[in-house]
Amino acid sequence: MDSGIDASAGVESIQEKTQANYQQYDVTIRKPMGVVLEEVANGTQKNIASVYVAEVVPGSNAEKMGVREGDLLVSCSAVTLKAGKEGAYAKQGHGGRPFDNFQKGVFVSANQTFDITMAAIASNNERWGFNTVDCTFARACATSSEDL
Repeated sequence: MDSGIDASAGVESIQEKTQANYQQYDVTIRKPMGVVLEEVANGTQKNIASVYVAEVVPGSNAEKMGVREGDLLVSCSAVTLKAGKEGAYAKQGHGGRPFDNFQKGVFVSANQTFDITMAAIASNNERWGFNTVDCTFARACATSSEDL
């Protein structure tokens, strides 16, 4: 099964899929994010993202970064353990684990399950030194002169 995580993934192909009907934006959100995410129903949006923002908690970190209800989560950062034992082990984390043996990658949520997408977000774990989640959202373009 494809995990969807690619440390070198560009979002060019994602942008091609979404540029006509959606505006993309990138944000880095400090945890706790303050959003309620729900699974996208099958359809054309599922090819863009597997989850969308159902609710933004007032005053939350996500609200401060401009995230709105209805935005699609196109991609997010995901943290994985490096294959080798690279690094100086200078910083110690929970249980003596080194912070420098983890790396952030890009998880593309299109056509992934809800649970896998939530696991990718959760992998940005504070005890490993990752207090933020890097996200790319897509917002439906306004059809009139209303704000996006």
